[in-house]
Amino acid sequence: MAKPNLTSAPALIHELENYLISQTLYSNLLDSITTLSQTRAQTAWTDTPPSDPIPTPNLDLNSLPLLHSLPTPLQTLLQTTLLTPTFQTVFATTLTSLNTQTLASFRTLWLDRIVAKTQLYTLGLDALDPAEDAKLHAQLTQLLTTHIAHEMVPDALARAEKNNLLRDTKLRKAVEKLKAALALQDNGAGSGASSKEPDPDSPAPTPSLPTTLAALEKFASKASITPFDATTLSHRKQTHILDLVRGMRKDGDAARLFLTLVVVLVARRRAGVVYATGKYAPKLMRLLRDDGHDGDDGGEVYARLEAWKEAVKRGKVTAGEREAMRALAVEASAVRSDGGEG
Repeated sequence: MAKPNLTSAPALIHELENYLISQTLYSNLLDSITTLSQTRAQTAWTDTPPSDPIPTPNLDLNSLPLLHSLPTPLQTLLQTTLLTPTFQTVFATTLTSLNTQTLASFRTLWLDRIVAKTQLYTLGLDALDPAEDAKLHAQLTQLLTTHIAHEMVPDALARAEKNNLLRDTKLRKAVEKLKAALALQDNGAGSGASSKEPDPDSPAPTPSLPTTLAALEKFASKASITPFDATTLSHRKQTHILDLVRGMRKDGDAARLFLTLVVVLVARRRAGVVYATGKYAPKLMRLLRDDGHDGDDGGEVYARLEAWKEAVKRGKVTAGEREAMRALAVEASAVRSDGGEG
């Protein structure tokens, strides 16, 4: 009997040495090995420590019930010519895809927690002319530098590690270089405007702000992370301010409420967002006074701030005054800031 011409019916039959395999069996085997490989890769990605390489596991034929009814020689032939190569290829491809997705998730986290805030805070600092108050500018510069290096970055990296986002080898190396550049010591996480003061007894050697920003820029470049343009940053600023205002709703701490209100009011009038702790709120108030009132009852607002400042100092802030601070922050957050920062 003449040997069949398989090229005339490629969709029906596959030839494998001395065996003829139906397209249905061939496709089912490919589907099974692909699913098995993808599942194994996902499990390995999740279970393997980020610092460890992920080896390709051996293919267990017992995992493929379709093979059990086939002759042993055909099983061996399929394993060497089709199943094992497909398993290894799909396994590697799946890991590559997972790594791509993970890097994208890391970039999103870094943009939200580092890039946006760093751009806003540096803009806010730059909007404070040292000639207005050189001492305040120097203090806020050091405060921001410490906040970035010892609170923002460690917090972001801790979140990334918790979510298994630091698996990529190049990214891990870049992270280690960033830590070294910032001389990181994890002293806990901070937030937009905080009444918590840094612990003067906790040694935290921090580079200058330009050095810190340069280290972050270098890291971002290695991680293919691009800073926000002016338009996007304007939207980010508004979102950040709204987050601060929302945080005031359930916050009963009078000092923190007052600080957040002042930060929001300054952001309304100036570019960026100033990062400050509680003791700087009175000095930031003076910036509001010096900026003028723009015909928006600013004199009345400043008088109310003065009264609340004294109440906070005495520890005699009433529930009504807390609610009034929240209401003023809501009102201010709805007004576009100067300089196009949204």
